[in-house]
Amino acid sequence: MMAEELQRAKNLEEQELTDIRDTAINANDTKGRKMDEVKENVDVLKEQMKAKELELANMKETTESLKKAVDDKGRELKEMRKNAEERDQVVQESMKQMKEMFEQELMKLREEVKMTKQQLQHQVEINEQLQQDLLNHGIPILLPHLIDTSSQVLPAVVKVTEFEKCKRNNKYWQSPAFYTNTEGYKMCLKITPNGVSAGSGTHVSVDVYLMSGEHDDQLTWPAKGILTIQILNQISDSHHGELVKYRFVGVNACQVKEQEVSAFGVYSDKFISHKNLYVVDGRYQYFKNNCVFFRVADFQQDL
Repeated sequence: MMAEELQRAKNLEEQELTDIRDTAINANDTKGRKMDEVKENVDVLKEQMKAKELELANMKETTESLKKAVDDKGRELKEMRKNAEERDQVVQESMKQMKEMFEQELMKLREEVKMTKQQLQHQVEINEQLQQDLLNHGIPILLPHLIDTSSQVLPAVVKVTEFEKCKRNNKYWQSPAFYTNTEGYKMCLKITPNGVSAGSGTHVSVDVYLMSGEHDDQLTWPAKGILTIQILNQISDSHHGELVKYRFVGVNACQVKEQEVSAFGVYSDKFISHKNLYVVDGRYQYFKNNCVFFRVADFQQDL
């Protein structure tokens, strides 16, 4: 009995050892398979890491390219901003210059308007004075020995005598009539030694007036052109006074008597100053023996 029990115990023990060995072998096989799986997973992870590293390298390269593009665009924008500022400065400078030019032109225009107003006012004063003279029959006539009844043709010389008396009494002289050419316009001068309007008391004023002439029916009206007059040096045929040009613009024909001044003409308030008139320097002398000479040089008609 004891031997059988011992044998059974031994068999059980051997069976247990066999089971333990089989279990160990199975465990080792399982561990090997798991190790193989882990190795495979590690290899897969390594491949994935390489792929990620390559992707990161590509991303880094792309990032650097983008950064370079951004830097280039920034420099381009900076240059564009600089150019825009320079263009803006040029535009502002141009606008400033244009504004200054406009203000200068506006100032000139205002001066021209002012002068035109003064001329119109002067013309109104002349017209009023002429109307009053006509009413009073007080139009000054040249002394008989100064009247040229045949009328001159340009160039014509006008001699004003008793100049100081006329100046002292604030009177004016009317010249003999003259024609601009043999079949031209008929005109005369009104000379005021003591001046009128802006030249009153300081200058000699010279006005030019149209008169009714023999050729009016054949002439072009209104009269347009430039009449040139100068004061003459009485001691030599040189150093005469500056030429003064009178522009006729749209002056209509008028019906006046032979020795009357009409209301249609042009004028110079400041033909020559009294200071320059009386200068004597050995080369020229405009005032001499109480006389002054004016030369009506020519008339350039505007066609």
